[in-house]
Amino acid sequence: MASIISILFQTILPILLVAGAGYIVQRRLKLDVRSLSRVCLYILTPCLGFSSMATSKMATDALWRMAATATLVLLCMVALGWLVARLLSCDRRQCSALQLSLAFPNSGNFGLSLCLLAFGEAGLSLGIIYFITSSLLTNSLGVFLASRGDATKTLSTSLRNMLSMPLLYAAILGLAFNFSGLAVPDPLLKATDLAGKAAAPAMLVVLGMQLASARVRQDWRLLSLGTILKLVAAPLIAVAFAGLLRLNGLSWQIAILETATPTAVSTVIISEEFEASPAFASSMVLVTTIFSLATLTATLALIS
Repeated sequence: MASIISILFQTILPILLVAGAGYIVQRRLKLDVRSLSRVCLYILTPCLGFSSMATSKMATDALWRMAATATLVLLCMVALGWLVARLLSCDRRQCSALQLSLAFPNSGNFGLSLCLLAFGEAGLSLGIIYFITSSLLTNSLGVFLASRGDATKTLSTSLRNMLSMPLLYAAILGLAFNFSGLAVPDPLLKATDLAGKAAAPAMLVVLGMQLASARVRQDWRLLSLGTILKLVAAPLIAVAFAGLLRLNGLSWQIAILETATPTAVSTVIISEEFEASPAFASSMVLVTTIFSLATLTATLALIS
């Protein structure tokens, strides 16, 4: 078991400082968060996905087991969110927001940085598989959950979002080079590697900037329960599924760590688009991010 103090200062604190810088800058300068977010989405993250997949030494079975674990945990959290909403007599919009907040972890902004700092390049490559899986489900199942009252709009929006994700194509292209044994042209590999290295810190800055506008204006009973389920129950469920799918070693560690991250900021964007109680989603992002500093430190200590 790794030292709590060592993890806090060597892994968690650097992430907190970068995100904190984004938070302070946004509070003072009121910058355009969406533009930087789009740079990450359409340039930096795809470059990271391509370079990581093209040079990764992971086995094919580990790749699919990681994706399957991410999917099964997500579906389980969706079902758990529905059950809790029914027990607490939440309305339909609150139910959707709760399901989104519980199901989708911040495996990009927060998770990839954690994987890199805690486990190096090998951990980052596995974290990208989890992130890609989560992103696809966010833009398909996530949209369905937020707008399930309009099936036609849900299906068309989901399809457009999935097919417009550059990260998916970049990762597939990188894997094609990797599995075929073909050498990536040196200028392309150097360019994507250079841009990809900027992805994790840039996403942390975006996270801090987005948190600057988050507010807590919700029922504390539901918010507290949601936070406990997201930060405690979700990693435990991941342990169960990772064991069931026979993940081991670094793959097992990354699956647990990515699942333990706080609620994804993208849930707020989806909730706002389809009016699925965005205030609750925003509150979940803020509260789970704050408390995850403690729970992620403990999680890293237990799995390291």
